[in-house]
This record gives sequence, structure tokens and C-alpha cells, in this order.
Amino acid sequence: AWLPNVLFSAGQILDSPLAYYIPQWRTFLWAVQGVVLVGVLNLFFLRESPQWLAANGYSDEVHVVLSAMATTNGCKPPPPPLK
Repeated sequence: AWLPNVLFSAGQILDSPLAYYIPQWRTFLWAVQGVVLVGVLNLFFLRESPQWLAANGYSDEVHVVLSAMATTNGCKPPPPPLK
């Protein structure tokens, strides 16, 4: 769970330079919310963790996610799960 903490810290660090270049507070808030919106929209394109899927008994979905990961990385997909 370190990634949300790192992103929060990076956001806090970037607030000061952004506020320096955008002195109007309303425009500054719109700029910050635009960055947040990009992060929230990313959630719809992320797949569930294969570890979570396997722990909860979704073996078919695990294979789909691992196959997509292998294709993205230029590897051959894993064999299908045993029934």
C-alpha cells in the first residue's frame, strides 16, 4: 500500500510550484481537480490483481489477467487453468 502514500506526497510537493504559477485560487483548484480526475479515470482501466482473484476463487479471471499481462510484456500467455 505504498503507492497511494507516494502519490499523495508527490501531490503535496507539486502543490507549491503549481500555486506559484497559478495565483488565482479558483483556477488553481480547477487545475488540481483536473489532475485528480485523470487519476480517478485511470481506475476504470486497471484490472484486478491476479493475487486477489486467485485468493477469492476466480481462476478463469486470473488466467485472463495473466494472459493480458504476458501479451503486454511480449511473452507467451500461460496455459489455461486445470478444471
